[in-house]
Amino acid sequence: MLVFIIWLFCFFFHLGQSFDNALFDLREKSEIDKRIPPTELIVVTIDDKSLDAMKRFAGRWPWPRSVHAELIEGLNTYSPQAIAFDVLFNEPDVYRPDDDLYFAQVVEDADNIYLALLGLEYHNQSVKNHYPLALFPFLKQLNSQQMGSVNVLRQDDAVVRQYYSKVWINDQAFLSLGAKISDFAMSDDTPIKLQWQNTSAFEIYSYVDIFNAVATEDAQFLTRFRDKRILIGATAAGLFDEVSTPISNSAPGVFVIANAAANYLNGTFYISVSDWLIISTAFLLIMCVSSIYFYNTSLVIQFSVSCVVLVLALVLVWYIYLLLAPYSLDLPVATLSLSAVLALLLQFLMQSYVQYREKQFANKLFGRFLDPNVVKNLLDHQNLAQFGSSEIVEVTVLFSDIRNFTSLSEKHDVSEVVALLNDYLSMQVATIFKHNGTLDKFIGDAVMAFWGAPLQTNNHAEQAVLAALEMEQNLIHFRATLPNKYQSLDIGIGIHSGKVLCGFIGTEQRLDYTVLGDTVNLASRVEGLTKTHNRILVTQQTAQRTKLNYQFVDKVLVKGREQPVELLTPER
Repeated sequence: MLVFIIWLFCFFFHLGQSFDNALFDLREKSEIDKRIPPTELIVVTIDDKSLDAMKRFAGRWPWPRSVHAELIEGLNTYSPQAIAFDVLFNEPDVYRPDDDLYFAQVVEDADNIYLALLGLEYHNQSVKNHYPLALFPFLKQLNSQQMGSVNVLRQDDAVVRQYYSKVWINDQAFLSLGAKISDFAMSDDTPIKLQWQNTSAFEIYSYVDIFNAVATEDAQFLTRFRDKRILIGATAAGLFDEVSTPISNSAPGVFVIANAAANYLNGTFYISVSDWLIISTAFLLIMCVSSIYFYNTSLVIQFSVSCVVLVLALVLVWYIYLLLAPYSLDLPVATLSLSAVLALLLQFLMQSYVQYREKQFANKLFGRFLDPNVVKNLLDHQNLAQFGSSEIVEVTVLFSDIRNFTSLSEKHDVSEVVALLNDYLSMQVATIFKHNGTLDKFIGDAVMAFWGAPLQTNNHAEQAVLAALEMEQNLIHFRATLPNKYQSLDIGIGIHSGKVLCGFIGTEQRLDYTVLGDTVNLASRVEGLTKTHNRILVTQQTAQRTKLNYQFVDKVLVKGREQPVELLTPER
């Protein structure tokens, strides 16, 4: 849920927009050659060729408006559907007023001529009145229906991907020039997202070629403009308004309008997928990636599987993204992919933290009972949650006691005896850990340990006996280092195998990982019998679980048992 909330924040604040834009541009470049502009749309360019050729009779740019008037009259003879100028005629020509009157009369007499207006001082406080000021055509009497906005909608990265179908200026709605030339009317003010055409795919003519055809009355050439929609705009170097688009870093503005007109005429502009569908899809992606972490496997495996799932999800989303292109559906792939990436990273971080806390807790608990290497193995391969409850397991229990320790401590200096005891116990605990045993507790000078939990093994009995044999050797070597007064130091070790109740026993202030049951009691009683029989005594139940050799010692009836217990000692 946390991942989903974070993604919703990113979604509503458009934090993945730049990645979505990059993927959109990439898709447009890959799809551009598959798209064909409508045949009725023609682009007439005021290019460098036209500027050079027109100098001899029209002078330098801007040309007298009578030039455009003659062009309109010549083209209208062949009944084009529309002629639109992506040229701002916002100021009268004070030096050639007659030319302006001629141009004005021609525009007024035709109902298929559209001139450009440009909104100024962009504001984003409301939908209406985006442009309180504008550069209108200088023709005061011009019908507003013959004006079309040429404003472009640049995104934060200054790239034009969307197009205004309608703008508001002084509470009056004006359709864009692209919509005007296409006879397209939008019911709302929502910008459209364009499917971009290759510039070279448009039918393009140089302005001077058409003007010469009009001047020479070249009917064969001009016939091709019958029933066409003609868009006139500048492409000459230094003359056109440079626009960055998904397919070009410096496209003439006239081709933005041409692309918009092509989208209107073909009905191919993108339709955005509803927010609810995007949110639902993101939720499913998050759940899909997050579900990997619900399984009780190692974090490395979870992360690896999640990465594989993430890659497959991203490939699938990208594939769907490409499939949707012909259907004019726009899907925010990067934003959706962000949901899966967030799910992967945040779940990994959260699971890492949870496992870290679990390991810290387990290490704190088991560090007192087990060898550090065993603890590490336990934490790496076991489910730590299972240690919160008790269970019945088969173990081998070992009791070891120093014989006559009470009288020994009474006859010698207490601090000296305590130091001796600590050295002895440290040595024996190291041996228990060496053989993967679990230290249960110290009972005075006695040691209780067991094998088979928490790490369950099949050879727990043999590990316990081998540990006892090494503990015996430890005693011999340790005693050799002591003064004569401690040469009577000896031990007894009793071992028994069977079922026990194993788990944490105690309170929040003090927890012990221990074993309980008749098996424990019998192992303790067997250790007590070592005083009269042998230093190491093993029951038949333990011996039969090992591959070691034993010597029979005795059969003894112990307290709490109806049948005598067979005692053995391992061969040295």
